[in-house]
Amino acid sequence: MGSASASHSEGDLPPCNFLIRGADVLSCTESLSVGGVKDSKTTQFDLQHCSQTASQPCQSSGDCSLTSCAACSPGEICLT
Repeated sequence: MGSASASHSEGDLPPCNFLIRGADVLSCTESLSVGGVKDSKTTQFDLQHCSQTASQPCQSSGDCSLTSCAACSPGEICLT
């Protein structure tokens, strides 16, 4: 299955040998400290994945069916 997260060559550089897919692929943590007040926030980023089997990437709900994904549960959908 192709993926928008697959690395592509650019200019004279070859593509990287990795693929980012599924849930929780990237997180960003922000921190703020003003005087004695401190606050922080963490944001998680997901790519499309099946509703219960978060490690299964998908482009449509058909990718989450038992015929396409042996690890998936019946009735899963693709979270876009």
